[in-house]
Amino acid sequence: MKPLVIFFFISLNTFSFGQLRTIEDARIFSVTFKDAVISHNEDEIIKHIDTYYKKQQLGKLLKGNKDQFINELLSGFSNDSEEYITIDYKTITGMTISSIENEESNDNWDVNFQITTPENTINISLFLISKRKGKSMKTKLGFVGGFG
Repeated sequence: MKPLVIFFFISLNTFSFGQLRTIEDARIFSVTFKDAVISHNEDEIIKHIDTYYKKQQLGKLLKGNKDQFINELLSGFSNDSEEYITIDYKTITGMTISSIENEESNDNWDVNFQITTPENTINISLFLISKRKGKSMKTKLGFVGGFG
């Protein structure tokens, strides 16, 4: 029984997400997300979020409050005081990608950003995941923040 379970787990990890993504895919997706944030484009920001995460956090937990959803997603630790700061995304004046790191040699990426507002510079980390779209082998990227 153990060999069957191990084979199933390996198969699931290898094939369930379809075509593997590259760091270049993650970089391009992260840049378009950054551009949406800097331009305060609510719809484009939300398009970059994983569908399941969006459903759970924005739909169920926050009852559709898009401003609160984006504000909390883009909040993080201050560079000056290391205090956790919740920001208003509409005050963001700059955003840079600090790093993009592959998570355990698969399609998931840790993407770190530095965000600047008139009052603060903060660091945030989002998880970029790749999921298969329906029955096709095509994949869809989406960011995930914290749950709860």
